[in-house]
Amino acid sequence: MELNENFFDYDGNLLRYLSAGDGEKQAILMHGFHFKAETWEESKTIDTFVKNGYEVFSLDMPNFPNSKSKFEIDEDEIVKLIAEFAQNYINGRFTLLGASASGYIAIKYALEYQDTLEKLILVAPADYPETTDTVKTRTLLIYGSNDPLIKQIDNVKKLFTNQVVYIIEGAGHACYLNRSKEFNELIDKFLKNSI
Repeated sequence: MELNENFFDYDGNLLRYLSAGDGEKQAILMHGFHFKAETWEESKTIDTFVKNGYEVFSLDMPNFPNSKSKFEIDEDEIVKLIAEFAQNYINGRFTLLGASASGYIAIKYALEYQDTLEKLILVAPADYPETTDTVKTRTLLIYGSNDPLIKQIDNVKKLFTNQVVYIIEGAGHACYLNRSKEFNELIDKFLKNSI
């Protein structure tokens, strides 16, 4: 599959992203702390979205060690960056996927901009906001059974009113890499509304 490398100018900072597919539906994918935009290609997750009729944007998250987007902004500013990126590239509502540290950012985005979301996919969010607000967007929450972060699953679940929770047995924190087949089968079913 052909991936296109592009850059988005955010307040003078260049955010690198990869794009693929030309479907009518759209998705933004955000990687975890020790990963990069290409991680979603390596895990075959971009392929899964494209096969389901999506145009996909895999962001190279700023502040993250392996990211080629080298500029420092705080988490609230990253949420604003995602919103601005969506305003520039997304037509209507979209699916947002966030893993680990980006899962936390995806939750914060969903709490503030849930009207822009069609679906939300969270992979073992590294943290969760302390709030009484909830997200009504249809949400898929995935953890590996061997992930130490699974201990906070009950607190994360309280943030969502329309969720599906899956635990991939034997998988660790980066379940999209060490159990990519099962992970992408879940994504495929969720995108097809069969779970």
